[in-house]
Amino acid sequence: GLASLSYDLIIGAAGYALFAQKPQSGIYWREAWVASIALVGLNLWLQPLTALLEGCQQITTVWAYRLAAAVTGSVAAWLVLYFDGSLWAIAANATAMLLANAVLLFVRYRRFFSSLQLAPSVHAGHWRIENWPMQWRLVLQSLVGYVGFGLFIPVIFYFWGEDEGGRMALSWMVISTLGAVALAWLQPRIPTFGALIAGRDFVGLDHLFKRVLLTSLGLLFLVSVAAWAGVWLLNYWQHPKAIKLIEPLPFALFLAANLLMHISQCLSAYLRAHKREVLMPMGITASLLCFVLVFVFGRKYGVTGVGAGFLFVVAVVVIPWQTVLWRRCPADWHK
Repeated sequence: GLASLSYDLIIGAAGYALFAQKPQSGIYWREAWVASIALVGLNLWLQPLTALLEGCQQITTVWAYRLAAAVTGSVAAWLVLYFDGSLWAIAANATAMLLANAVLLFVRYRRFFSSLQLAPSVHAGHWRIENWPMQWRLVLQSLVGYVGFGLFIPVIFYFWGEDEGGRMALSWMVISTLGAVALAWLQPRIPTFGALIAGRDFVGLDHLFKRVLLTSLGLLFLVSVAAWAGVWLLNYWQHPKAIKLIEPLPFALFLAANLLMHISQCLSAYLRAHKREVLMPMGITASLLCFVLVFVFGRKYGVTGVGAGFLFVVAVVVIPWQTVLWRRCPADWHK
């Protein structure tokens, strides 16, 4: 609850202050911004409850709802764009996720959560020993990662104006949604990774991991090609809706980087299932380098420069470094 409230106040105020620096241009972004921030904050507030269900082995049900939310959110966003809803597409996507979480938690598992209110308090375990050493590293990486990989839209907005910033925001939402659909094949398997490691079934672990990686990557590749083809056709036909998204070249750069980032996310899940965190140096280095390249290239070349900088960091730094760790570390851990 505190994290959700802090997100709404800090991120909401910071974004409002950034966008308000630009002169008025007829784009009514304030209402859409406030609504989007509030909806994302509510989703953040519900995340611990869905995590609790996953810990109770309700993984299939939780991720069925998340997959439905990802698909529904994508459709809702496209409908809002089609009917000239512009920036409200972001709020539409967040609304779909919120509704799915609400149905899951307060309808499907209403009795389960009601029963917890009557349960006696128990000792939570050795949190400082078991969880904190890994958690503080993840927190640090998340903060630095936001600086490096979360400033695409603000950089474009600041240097190239509201119109280009809006196109970047909507395009990034589409690309992120495609990635979320692919992750639905990975994340439900993460608890199984941990169970196989605990049982020292490393052959089964590697077999499952490679199958999930290839399946989810293949799915993401197909939907990415379809999305790029749609953007290219809109521009080729000079359709009025083409101006809602960035041009085909930068769109392709972001899609390619998103594909590589999916490989990175799969490798991260495999390594962290061992309850070890060896990715912090790589994560901080890549985030800081991405921040520099996005800022420099974005200022000079716009969305194409941002996409090129993003792709360069993922292809040249993240994937090679992480692949070395993936090959080296488990070989020692599995002895």
